[in-house]
Amino acid sequence: MYWNPFYPPENSFCLHQVIAVDSYISLQTALWMHGIIEQKPYLITSIRWAGKSFECTNEYGWYRFTRFPERLIFGYYNYTEKMIWVAEPEKALLDYFYYLLKIRKTTPRLQELWLDRFDKNKFLEYAEKMELLDFLKETGLDNPKKWPELEPVGVV
Repeated sequence: MYWNPFYPPENSFCLHQVIAVDSYISLQTALWMHGIIEQKPYLITSIRWAGKSFECTNEYGWYRFTRFPERLIFGYYNYTEKMIWVAEPEKALLDYFYYLLKIRKTTPRLQELWLDRFDKNKFLEYAEKMELLDFLKETGLDNPKKWPELEPVGVV
C-alpha cells in the first residue's frame, strides 16, 4: 500500500479506496456517516466486489473489507467528491442485515436506528433485490407505517 507521506490522507475514510479500490464504505460506518446510528464505529467497514474479504490496520485506522456477490453491488455514490465511495443509507442498513444474516449467520440487533432518514420506497426495493424481505417481515421493518414504533424513545 502506498500514499504520499508529504500529503497525508484527509481522514481515515480516504484510505479505504487506496487499500481496496473495488470497495465502498457501508455497514455501521456508513450508517454513522448518514446519522442513522449515533455511536461512531472504531472499525471502518467496507463492502467489496472482487478479491477476498480481509482486515487490516495502519496508523490511520482499522479496516474490514467484506466480499459480497456482484449482484449485491449497487446503491453507493461518491461522497464529498473525494473518491470516497459510500453506501446510500438504505443500502448500508440492508448490507448490515445481509452481512449478519448470510455471512455471520446471526440475528441483527435493531437498536438505535433513526428510520425517518430513509427513503422508504428505495429501502423496500433494495430489500427485495437483496432477498431480505422475509427478515423485514419478521421484524416489522417491511411496513414503513410502523417505523415510528421502532425508533429510539426519549433520545434527543
